[in-house]
Amino acid sequence: IHGQMVPVSRHILLVIVAILLAWLADILCRKIFVPLILKFTEKTDLKWDDVLFNKKVLIAACHIVPAIVIWELLPMVFYQFYTVEVLLKRITSIYIAVMTARLAIVFISSLKGLEKDHRSSVQQYFVTFCGVLKIFIIFITTIVVVATLINKSPFTLLAGLGATSAILMLVFKDTISGLVAGVRLTSNNMLHKGDWITVQGTEANGVVEEISLSTVKIRNFDNTIITVSPQ
Repeated sequence: IHGQMVPVSRHILLVIVAILLAWLADILCRKIFVPLILKFTEKTDLKWDDVLFNKKVLIAACHIVPAIVIWELLPMVFYQFYTVEVLLKRITSIYIAVMTARLAIVFISSLKGLEKDHRSSVQQYFVTFCGVLKIFIIFITTIVVVATLINKSPFTLLAGLGATSAILMLVFKDTISGLVAGVRLTSNNMLHKGDWITVQGTEANGVVEEISLSTVKIRNFDNTIITVSPQ
């Protein structure tokens, strides 16, 4: 019995060590590297580094580091338990994919701070492009997660989407119509932040506060916020 417990105890110890190393990597990133990078960007006279390397982006990046440490240590920890190693690798890879997509979305959201003139057509195009890019990232991440769950290549799933594209377009018809309308609204420079508009059939009657890919936020004369579709 004692001899059988030795491998189990060894693996439990290795698991604890792996968890501690991942925790230390997270602490090292959040408590040391993030403050150092923030101090460095504050001392520079450049605007873009303050926007692109803000605290939200850096913290989102820190969430990926412990998972990478676990991923690298899994073969050494569960070298005698192949099934457990494969299962944990699959879960870890899904987590890394989701956190990477979250980092990309947070980074893209930070890009809006680079454009100061909120009434310019360039800014409207930029917001539209960022919205499309976020949707593309979410779509690719979903494909990667599903492919990882069923142990298939993401390219195989992408090839199979052609047969179901008609069904997807029918299900998301309203969403697609809203996106197309949002692209048309911004690309034709029809509306700007700060414009006063009235939307028939709604309570919207005020100043445009924000124009995104699928919504238009309007601040009424009584300071209430109304969100309408760009359709």
